[in-house]
Amino acid sequence: MDEDALEILEILPQVPLTIIYSTLGKYKNDPFRRDKALTYLLNEDLASSPEWLLAERQPHSAEKPSHAFADNIAGTSHSYGVWPVSLADSTSKSDNHPNKRPSTSVPEGRNPKEGRNDLDLIVPENANSMPDGQDLKRDQQLTLLLGMFPDCDPEYLKMKCDECNYCDNALQVVVQDMLDQQNYPHCKQAHLHKSLDLKSKYSDMSLHEFLDLVDDPLDFFYRTDRPATPAYVNLTTAYLKKNFPYHTVREIEKLMRENRSLLAPTVKAIRNGNFELRKTRRPASEVHEPHETDENFLKELTFLRFEAGIQDYFALQRDVRENEKREARKTGSLLECPICCDDELIYLDMEACPEGHTFCGSCVKRHVNEQVGQGRVDFPCLDVSCSALFDYRTLAKLMKPSVMSRILKQKQAEEIKAADIPCLECCPFCDFAMIVEDSNEKLFRCLNPECMKESCRLCKEPSHIPLRCDEVEKEAEVQARTYLENEMSESIIRECHKCHKRFMKEEGCNKMTCSCGASMCYVCKKPGVGYDHFRVYCGVILESSMHKKYEQGQQRQNKYS
Repeated sequence: MDEDALEILEILPQVPLTIIYSTLGKYKNDPFRRDKALTYLLNEDLASSPEWLLAERQPHSAEKPSHAFADNIAGTSHSYGVWPVSLADSTSKSDNHPNKRPSTSVPEGRNPKEGRNDLDLIVPENANSMPDGQDLKRDQQLTLLLGMFPDCDPEYLKMKCDECNYCDNALQVVVQDMLDQQNYPHCKQAHLHKSLDLKSKYSDMSLHEFLDLVDDPLDFFYRTDRPATPAYVNLTTAYLKKNFPYHTVREIEKLMRENRSLLAPTVKAIRNGNFELRKTRRPASEVHEPHETDENFLKELTFLRFEAGIQDYFALQRDVRENEKREARKTGSLLECPICCDDELIYLDMEACPEGHTFCGSCVKRHVNEQVGQGRVDFPCLDVSCSALFDYRTLAKLMKPSVMSRILKQKQAEEIKAADIPCLECCPFCDFAMIVEDSNEKLFRCLNPECMKESCRLCKEPSHIPLRCDEVEKEAEVQARTYLENEMSESIIRECHKCHKRFMKEEGCNKMTCSCGASMCYVCKKPGVGYDHFRVYCGVILESSMHKKYEQGQQRQNKYS
């Protein structure tokens, strides 16, 4: 079970597990998602929820709750918090999805235009739609199975639950068989579900959520040194043709080439340029929107939607900072950083360690980047006399989300390894870890949907069954063999100095004549040689070499005679 969900469940035992997973899914990419989800649930009036909503978790003592199916699944596989299983990750918006929630109404007193939260989506419209205990158990089992097998057809998982009559022990056998055989049907619509989830994620994103996702969007998205995937290029082309219907296709393609097929720079060039437009609007039939989805394209599309708001936000931030600095200068309350000695700072520019030592944000950020480069996950105070560590809340304000996510993953992996959990196995290709109690099991099957690789538990290499570990050529051995073979090939291959054709000698003398008419010595590679060359230069070398080998042979013969 997800560690964040488990901790929330211990604090709020009356809240259903499905609601906890759904709430955590709202903050999936947030490093402090547990705290935000807990605050959200505490602020909700769950006491007024229907009785069936609270039936999933009855209030109990403070001891750790028991989840028989989750703790005993397959008898050998217990996943730890490196890879959280989220309900938001495993469900889709498809109408025929087994986890599709019942139709709902907007609660009284809420504006329908404001939308509904995840708690509203679980409350049925009337008492006739209240599910019984068996339906709740089925939903719990389906949620868990979808987390364990994200690439499996949901209808197949639903069928297995029905066949087992929702019995935990019977379903445990089915899961063990699925883990061993890996012969379950894969979801044909997985890419469609992922596409819908991504579009929903970025269409519902607010301005502040987007600013937390990207460090400096105005600088990042107008750079032209970013890579572009084929799916990104296709989506950009379709977007430009659709949104600029009076610009010719030739002009759009020309501007895309000049801006490396990047969306935001191309849109800016179209808006700022003066072009000869079409007389008629481009018909919709000429625009073929691709079915694939690219997250970078959706992120950039969201930037174009928020661009004016981002500019206003940064302008307001600059004005506030300038006013604060002006007031601080008048009152003589400007601060100085003890590291870079910048004395034109205000309190907004400063960050403090738990002991109260303050430094400018730039110095703290530079210090953290240096520590990350050395593979560390704890960041001591810049004051050498202080033993405190900067907390992660402070780091989250300074570091890019991608860097912060990498720090938290590495910290979590180190904590799991330091716990010295018996039979804990880690995937050699990602940070996923789980307990494998069967010592005879030779393979480690990663359940991280971004990895899903099988590796040998002994040599940590990709699965090589039925070969033994010593029968498999390691990567270093392959590189050494390839290097040796290439060097041996280069030692016998020659290149014509005139037409640069490569060739090798099979037999005959060492004067090589190319098909272009050029000649060269095969031994010393000298171009334009005649037969005199071998009597004067290469002949001496060959003779001395043969004489040396003859003497070595005579010495070996005398030694053993």
